[in-house]
Amino acid sequence: MKTVNLRSFRTYYRERIEEEPDAERIDEHFVGTVIRLPGKGRKTFGFFKMYHGDKEDIRTYLPSLLKIAEDEQAFYEFAQNAVDAQSTHFWAFYNERYFIVLNNGEPFNFEGLRSILNIAQSTKKERCDKIGRFGIGFKLVHRLVGKGDGNHELLEKYKGPVLFSWHRPEQLQSLINGEEVQFAEEQTADNLAGTFADYPLLTKILLTNFPAGVGETVKNLNYEDLTPFSHEEYAQMCAALQEVTRQYRLDFSPFSQGSLFFIDLGENKHELLQRNEEDLRIGMEYSMNFLKKLENIRINECYLHRKEILTEHFTIKTDEALFREIEPESKECDIHIAFGYHKQEEYEDKSKVDYIKQSPNFYKFFPMGDETNKFAFILHSDAFGMEANRRKMQNDHVNRHLLPAFADMLEKRMDQLTQTEEGYERYRAIFLSILLSEPPEEQRNEWYNSVLYAPLLEAIKKRVPTAEGITVKSSEMVKIKDTQLQVNPSEWGAADSKGRPYYWFAWEYHRGSHIIKYAIDKLKLERWNALNLIEHGEVRQINIQLNVKPQNRKILWQELFKKNKSDFSNETLRDKLYEISLFHQAEDDVFYSLNDLSKNTDILLLPHEYAGLEAFKKDLNLKCILLSEQESESEFFKAVIAPALPYLNNPKELKELLFDGEHILKKICDLSLPLRRDYVLWLKRVNLCKIDDLREKAIFENRRGERLPLSKMLLPSEETPDFLKPFEIHPDAFSADFKRELLHKAEDIYTHLLFERWEDITQGIIDSAGNDTEATISKLVALYEYTQKTHKQAKEEAAQANRIPNLPDFKNTDKAYILDYDGTLRGENEIYYNAQLSCFYKEKGKEAYEQLHVFVSQRMNVALPHPQMLRFLREPFGTTPLAFEEWGWEKLRQCPAEIIDTLFTLLEYQEKDLFQYFVLAEVSGGYQLHQRHDSSYLNYISGYDAEKQYIRDYHADMLYCCTPSL
Repeated sequence: MKTVNLRSFRTYYRERIEEEPDAERIDEHFVGTVIRLPGKGRKTFGFFKMYHGDKEDIRTYLPSLLKIAEDEQAFYEFAQNAVDAQSTHFWAFYNERYFIVLNNGEPFNFEGLRSILNIAQSTKKERCDKIGRFGIGFKLVHRLVGKGDGNHELLEKYKGPVLFSWHRPEQLQSLINGEEVQFAEEQTADNLAGTFADYPLLTKILLTNFPAGVGETVKNLNYEDLTPFSHEEYAQMCAALQEVTRQYRLDFSPFSQGSLFFIDLGENKHELLQRNEEDLRIGMEYSMNFLKKLENIRINECYLHRKEILTEHFTIKTDEALFREIEPESKECDIHIAFGYHKQEEYEDKSKVDYIKQSPNFYKFFPMGDETNKFAFILHSDAFGMEANRRKMQNDHVNRHLLPAFADMLEKRMDQLTQTEEGYERYRAIFLSILLSEPPEEQRNEWYNSVLYAPLLEAIKKRVPTAEGITVKSSEMVKIKDTQLQVNPSEWGAADSKGRPYYWFAWEYHRGSHIIKYAIDKLKLERWNALNLIEHGEVRQINIQLNVKPQNRKILWQELFKKNKSDFSNETLRDKLYEISLFHQAEDDVFYSLNDLSKNTDILLLPHEYAGLEAFKKDLNLKCILLSEQESESEFFKAVIAPALPYLNNPKELKELLFDGEHILKKICDLSLPLRRDYVLWLKRVNLCKIDDLREKAIFENRRGERLPLSKMLLPSEETPDFLKPFEIHPDAFSADFKRELLHKAEDIYTHLLFERWEDITQGIIDSAGNDTEATISKLVALYEYTQKTHKQAKEEAAQANRIPNLPDFKNTDKAYILDYDGTLRGENEIYYNAQLSCFYKEKGKEAYEQLHVFVSQRMNVALPHPQMLRFLREPFGTTPLAFEEWGWEKLRQCPAEIIDTLFTLLEYQEKDLFQYFVLAEVSGGYQLHQRHDSSYLNYISGYDAEKQYIRDYHADMLYCCTPSL
């Protein structure tokens, strides 16, 4: 394969470019700059001298150039070469040993080779469509050949990159196949320019600018023969190409023409490239937005894709005053600026924003690696002034005038964009790109603040995007929406003191939202929740809108119940909350405000503790609104609802509405018995009424159909005697829950039923027994037993409660509570009772007891207790025993003889003597009893008739005879 004759090229350069005919003075095949050869009286200058002028010591000059570059910038140099060559494909491959890049752009021509050999100066400088016009210089790639800056390898080992440029696909294939290479001998200095495109270009570049061919011998820096590009090195390169072709299964069909660079990597360069590959990829993906038609880029197996960003492009023409004010380096080319930013969705993702802000922000086609300023946008311009290492912007006149000029142009573009719907969406993304950017903090970057960051920030402060689709000049009129309400502030009448409406910020509040954080910090926007809307809104307008958008009422309801106590501290807010129609009454399907409810107690708003009332609403014709447990425990309920409704703070008032009031009590009594029972149980469970309150209301009927207080009824029980069954609560009103909740106290049963209703109970017994005296007596005895047992239980319950019971006693009442001998109930004043009657009955027997009963009932108009009654004549059926003196003897005129013995026995039990109280006068069939008023009346005993007659004749007024038996 014949290649461009580089010896002819160097000669052409000396003769035609430098116009130096003296080959003795300048040796174009000498790689150095100048040398004084022994035996010669003058210096001999080399190829380096022709390019770089008066640089005698290349060993000091070349390192000074190499040290200002960075290794990773080499990739961008290759890429810019591809762009300038109008490439569509740019591939790079590297491993531990080599680095290969190739593109399918225009092949190198004579001027192209001149340019790439030149250090820090391009022959394309005034061609405005070329990146190379900016003098990037191919020097960057030479660092890759050695350790560090590569200076040692370049100067001592004559290492350098190899360039191959072809015009036809078979030329590339010849290289890959490793075909033998030789210069085109027919190509001379005279015809070089005209025949350059006839052959592929293959050269190893020494000392950054000396082109050497395969197998060619030249002079080294010591002017000694040197073959810097040996056939072995050429073969190694071809083998590397073959290896990468096989490894990645490359198809070179897109590369019908193009250029290839091959570098034998220096020490640690592979690791360096590998370490920076990710940043390199990111930088290239962004750069693809500014690189004309270069679209197919790969690094090893990875294809790069253009980073999808939005861009705003600006141009400053050479004839504009602004152009002259900026004074760019290139005076013949317009200044182009591109502002790159992401779509809104990407800015709304914090992880993506962080990623964006960690990337370089300034580009001159390629990223300036050290310009990571935490901006959320990128800025490209072909006029930027860069430091020599291409990694940093210069703080110079050009940039200090170019950046504020761009800020001014972008601000004008903002106004244009906001005029259309599509443009407004783009503006929102621009807004975020600036809002989310950080202010320059590093001292070396502080100058960006005044010329770029601050102007852009001020621009967006005057154009705050809103959810309503407009921008607002005054940021204090924009609020961050912290509510789920589907409403704009103006719809609720929210405006400032001047009547200017408030607007929602374009992005709603979310906890942890980075956009909101920056909006608060930088724009001083305030978060507004539902309460803020109400506080600054108009109540009438709010109520209207809640009807228009009923879903908002539910949302507002939910949000109010999640607020804290401090949120309701504003009095103006509370007053407005009282007027908002929030509370739904299902029966009427009407929404009421707290003010409405406070004036109308026919509709009750109740907390969760009154849950269960809904079961009775229909039957009681009640209208109520019941809150959930969470709502009832909320601060909204405590701070706003409860203070507005007096009955929620006054249990007595609520009790009046649900139980005590005459109106509601009538409704309760009209309920069916089961419903009444359940309602009473509900009242007790919610602690609205105490048990005693429920006991004293006449709500339920007993089995007899009487509506009485619970305290005057029994609960159904198998132990209840039959004669008390009518006084049990009606079965329809009873349940196990009822018994458990309203367990009767013995004191109530005794006082309100057994005592107060004694006459009804006993009459019921008598009526049920009819003429069966024994049955009557048996049931009455059972009643006494039950009553006495209940009385005892009541006292025990009171003792356990450490209180004195209030138990009425039958004694000293007009109740007929004592059963007499005949089975009749009598009051205590109709009964003769003495404690000794029990002993008398036991000793004398039934017959003697009956005789005594007959005697006292006939002669004294009183009766004896029934023998079975005697054991009950104690508490509560106690009675006052009659003293012997209180028997009413004045009524007794005749006393049968058989009764006299009974009287003696009774008095004996009382340790009394009949004769102490009476004088007995014997009459036919019995005795007369005379009360002893003084000691002048005496009884005597005599068996002599004469004696008796004597006494009758002379002392009948003071002595009365008794039989010996007495």
